[in-house]
Amino acid sequence: MLGFKDVGLRIGILPFLEAGWFIDEGSYFTLGYDGNFHVASRVSFSSLEEARVVAELGYDFNVVYLEVSGLYEYSAPDASFLGGQLKTEVFFDNYLSTVSATLGRFQKVAGETEKKSYTSVGFSARRRLDIDKKFYFVNIESIELAGTLKWEIKDDLASFNPFPAYSFVGMQLNLGFLN
Repeated sequence: MLGFKDVGLRIGILPFLEAGWFIDEGSYFTLGYDGNFHVASRVSFSSLEEARVVAELGYDFNVVYLEVSGLYEYSAPDASFLGGQLKTEVFFDNYLSTVSATLGRFQKVAGETEKKSYTSVGFSARRRLDIDKKFYFVNIESIELAGTLKWEIKDDLASFNPFPAYSFVGMQLNLGFLN
């Protein structure tokens, strides 16, 4: 995945195991099941002093996907956040286009840090372009164009920032290995 403000690599090792690395998040591992019913646990760490654990539970209603997730984030020295998030995805064009919205609440539970409890609101859109070209032992399956905006609204609205706390515009190249 390559784009403005973030670069990453995701590798699906087995159908239920994924590993990767992103500049924003660091290294991560995901273990779970993905079908109409989705359940997964994700552990990521950008250093020994920063880590994040996410548990996801979702269901695909064919055109609409709903997900509930919980998060625990640790940042040294002893600062941690606990939170939850609701995510909705709507699919168009036979699953080629996706629009999603997220709403989350994150509470500081320990430590002294500038970051306080906040509400997160995000929107994203994706468009997949199927390619299906084979080169030797690699199959270029598709390219996805993606854009994401996420705001963090602090409890005291006096310091509201209209600019997103996280933004990403880029593309993802999906490769598969041939047997």
